[in-house]
Amino acid sequence: MLEYLGLPPLREEEAVTLPGRSFAPLLRGQPEATGAGQRAAVVYDEYGRTRMLRTRDWKYVHRYPDGPHELYHLEADAGEASNLVADAAHAGKLRELRGQLERWFAAHVEPALDGAALPVTGDGQRRPVGRADSFDDSRGVFGKA
Repeated sequence: MLEYLGLPPLREEEAVTLPGRSFAPLLRGQPEATGAGQRAAVVYDEYGRTRMLRTRDWKYVHRYPDGPHELYHLEADAGEASNLVADAAHAGKLRELRGQLERWFAAHVEPALDGAALPVTGDGQRRPVGRADSFDDSRGVFGKA
């Protein structure tokens, strides 16, 4: 977003060390760069003990320590109606995506901030870790539970 807005990185060292690439050309309506050294866009996400990888055609969700995990072939199932994680026909794709997810987080996670070890519950941001009160949808504020 900073590049798209014409702003410099928050810290100069971040311009070199942060993973990922700019989507500014796409946001400007320019075609995606292709050629040697270019990789397909992959989205990695983490929410507490849940990590996700999404490519153009696949989505893999891994929940630590033991699931339930999810695998979707988005090209054939954009609505994510059929979880293929237990489908033997997709075991190779599952191994590939799981390995890709694990390698990326091993390279980029800060061990002290590793979400796979955090006690995040399903309430997530609606009830942050260590906060006793909950989010009141009707008022749009945190209030006592």
